[in-house]
Formats: sequence, C-alpha cells, structure tokens
Amino acid sequence: MVNFLVDVGNTDTCAGIAQDYKIVADTRAVSSVPADVFLSGGPKFIPDRAIISSVVAEKTQEWTWAIRRRWGIDAIVLTSDRVSGILNFDVEDPNKVGADRIADAVGAVLEYKAPCIVADFGTATNIEYVDENKTFCGGVIATGLWSGMKSLAQFASALSDVRLEVPKQVVGRSTETAVQSGLVYGEAARIDGLVAMIKAQANKDIVDDIKVVATGGYSRLVGPLCSSVDFIDSLLTLKGLNFILNHID
Repeated sequence: MVNFLVDVGNTDTCAGIAQDYKIVADTRAVSSVPADVFLSGGPKFIPDRAIISSVVAEKTQEWTWAIRRRWGIDAIVLTSDRVSGILNFDVEDPNKVGADRIADAVGAVLEYKAPCIVADFGTATNIEYVDENKTFCGGVIATGLWSGMKSLAQFASALSDVRLEVPKQVVGRSTETAVQSGLVYGEAARIDGLVAMIKAQANKDIVDDIKVVATGGYSRLVGPLCSSVDFIDSLLTLKGLNFILNHID
C-alpha cells in the first residue's frame, strides 16, 4: 500500500511517500507554493491513499482538491476523532488540538513509546506531553526560531535579519553572534527548562521513563544543544500521519 502524506504548516509544507510502514521519500517547500505546483515537482508515483495535516484552513481545501485532481483520491484530513483507539485526550477541547500536534504525538508513541514529550521546532515551537496511558495531556506553544528572528528584525531596527546558525560560544562578540546566541542557545535553554517543569508535574513513578523527541525544521539545529532531548527525528510528523492512515478503516 502506497500512502501520500502531507503536513502543511504556516511557513513550510513537508510531504512524504510511504510504502506500508516505511517512509521512502520526503520533501519540503515553503507553504506559499501552490499544492498543484508542489505535486508536479515530485517523483512519479500513484498513491492508494492520502492524508493531510494542516494548520492553515485555506491550504487544507487547496491540498484536498489538488490530490483529488491528480490521483482521484479523497484525502483524509486529520482531526482528533481520527485517532480514536490510538491516542486519548485529556484537554479542554480535543477538536481544537492542531493536526500537527496530533501527528507528532502519535508518531512519538509509535516510535518511542509512552510516556513521551515532543518538541517540534517550526514557525512556532510546540511541546506536547503524552502520559504512560497514551493520553495527550496538552503542552506548550511558543514563538519559534524563525518568528523570533523576524520579530527582532521588525521591532528593533538595529537588529537586522541574521542567519540561523549556532555561534561558537554563548557570549556573542558581535551583534550578529549575540542575536544567534539569544535565538539558538536561548531556544535550547527554553526547551530544557520547560521539559524539566513538565517532568516535575508528571507522575513521579514514570518520570525516568519519559523520552524526549525533537522534530521539525529546526530540530537538527537546536536538538543537539538540548541536554533534555533523547532523540532527534525530523520525520516524526510524517511517521505519525502514516501510522494513522494505516489504522483508519
């Protein structure tokens, strides 16, 4: 069975092809690229099924139509009710949990087992906590690296855009490296601090069993700087989508 998987974010869109339970190809582009254009530039294949995770409503419809035009498939649009039997929810309104957060949580439970924490570095930085009963307990949504950099450039005229990379040391010796340090090392410190706070509120009997997984576009940049991160898995969202699609009747 060949599955087409797409995760539409505010900044980037990531898509993948899976053969049964294995991701065999993946690609990424800015979300402003039209879905038809995105699909026309990919490898030649014919999927049996498709699933869409999207946090951009107008893009959800655009991708649904593009997939139907190209392959004649009605794609599954991920919502919380689609993961009944895979993931439980202990939040105020499961219907308002972002599809990307659901896919991340399912991917983490599948690959690394519960309990687990996911740190997803995208336009926003999302942290999700799934307890030992595979219950999505909520998490943290914060400004991401890219949006943080853009905010600095917008509201502080002396701080122009800088390249998002790891500076040689925490104490920057130039404006550029000081900004890089604040963004990148600051993000790592924020993750470590929030993970510690989440673990402090978790069931003390399972704290040592909690795995922390980093994913998202900036996971390979920030993840290695986080002492709390156990695994870096840039395909976690796609793995979650594929698992969900394979378990939908």
